[in-house]
Amino acid sequence: MDQPSLIHDAYADGRLDREGHYRCLMQSILDPENLPVEFATDVPHKCGTHVLLEIESNLGTLSTEMQELFATLDVRPEAECEYVSPDSFFKLHYDTASGQATPPVPIEDLDSSGIPDFIENMALYADSAWRQIVQNFGHHRPPSDGTLGGDSLYDIYFKQFQYYGITNGDNEGPEPWDDYSSHIVLHNSFDIFPPNQDPEGNQKGSMKVAIAHELYHAVQFYYDAFIDTWWMEQTAVWMEDEVYPGIHDNYNYFDDFWPSPEMSLFEEDIIRHMYGSFVWPRHLTEVHGDLLIKEILEGMATPTSSLMNVIVDVFDLYGTTFDDEFRRFLFWNYMTGSRDDGHHYVDAADYPEIAIEHSYDSLPALQISSFSAPYNRGSNYIEVYNDSSYIGILAFGIDTAYSAPWSLSYITVDTAGVYDFLFRNLSGGGEGKTYVGPFQEYDKVVFIPHAKGLSMNGPYGFVYSVYFRPIGDADASENIDIDDVIWIINYIFSGGPPSEPYVAMDADCSGNVDIDDVVYLISYIFSAGPQPCGEGF
Repeated sequence: MDQPSLIHDAYADGRLDREGHYRCLMQSILDPENLPVEFATDVPHKCGTHVLLEIESNLGTLSTEMQELFATLDVRPEAECEYVSPDSFFKLHYDTASGQATPPVPIEDLDSSGIPDFIENMALYADSAWRQIVQNFGHHRPPSDGTLGGDSLYDIYFKQFQYYGITNGDNEGPEPWDDYSSHIVLHNSFDIFPPNQDPEGNQKGSMKVAIAHELYHAVQFYYDAFIDTWWMEQTAVWMEDEVYPGIHDNYNYFDDFWPSPEMSLFEEDIIRHMYGSFVWPRHLTEVHGDLLIKEILEGMATPTSSLMNVIVDVFDLYGTTFDDEFRRFLFWNYMTGSRDDGHHYVDAADYPEIAIEHSYDSLPALQISSFSAPYNRGSNYIEVYNDSSYIGILAFGIDTAYSAPWSLSYITVDTAGVYDFLFRNLSGGGEGKTYVGPFQEYDKVVFIPHAKGLSMNGPYGFVYSVYFRPIGDADASENIDIDDVIWIINYIFSGGPPSEPYVAMDADCSGNVDIDDVVYLISYIFSAGPQPCGEGF
């Protein structure tokens, strides 16, 4: 477990009080050599930016001692060496010997330039990220820090800690919203991080994604330095692939998303889940293009902006809604790994398969309680397989104990292997029944109940049943009687409503609904005639 998670856990179980919690978080970033030994770990952490923002947003509620400690620690180091990047966007501050103000960077200098190759490479990667994010994507450049660091160039420093990097806010900018200048602090060697797919090696891959991630935070600070953490981190991890495609360092966070679909997109306390949730902006941009993320960020550049309101407004401009996009997201998340059909995520074949709450190949399954209850914008996946002996109408009933808004999506896979995706909103507190049929035409149906609130609440438990409804049950009473005959007569002769699904009225399985179905049902009910074709279960 990484340091922020260890510290959060210690606070949650009472081993740290609130002041101790923030002190340890502060030390993990700004004073790692004095962090209590119980939080020492070899597990690296992606980004310290959101950790530092959490400390700063709570600083006014902490003791004077804590505020003074933060002021003492939160200063730019004064390294002996400087290097200006080739495109003159950045100044890199570093040391090459132990005992200086900052820990030394690797000193290898294969080109005998007098500048460590590590620094030259880092400068090239930073320039490349700048060109892509600011020049090509058109984001506003980070606010100027004036002459902090010696001039107006953007400053990068290096530190020995357990983070890839942090973006540290300096001063409020000139805009009427929460814009801040900043500087970036990166790991001093990048030799502790997990593998990636960079053909130049893990170290260089980690260096590239770190600067892309942190520079995007610096850009975010122009629009709103206090944007919601979940979105800030999801999109920064997404940006890594935009700037340096193919490195896929973000794949290291697959295990923090795909096994837990019940977790909310808005989850911030389980820190690594934010990184694994990069697939949400990935989905949005593969559907609507990269400009959507930029337009959401630009919408935050107002004094009273709310992230969720901005997202809803931008979705509206694209002719969609949060509900529509989330439902589509649920479908895409099922179409990965071995289920990749080439029509969803570009890298779907490389993605894990979403965790399944339960799979059934024998029914009925009645009054089953959800094991992993979803939070808002979380979900469960429940698979029902047909072994070719089941015919009739598949029924899925759900009942929740909460008044939160719910929706039920479901995927059908027919006998030709064709996937289809449908959904329905559930009434009231999340009660309802959904019917899929005729089931003999499908190999599998996947039901996906999901809570659709727009805030981080939950979990919301529910009870569900999966069973068969007989064909011939036209009025959905789940019994076959004279009322079904009357229903079909009204449909044929008086313009009455059809059954849901339509096949429920096709008692003789002819493929048509007509007077023959009425005669068939009357014979079954009153004369011991043959059962409707799909009633058997």
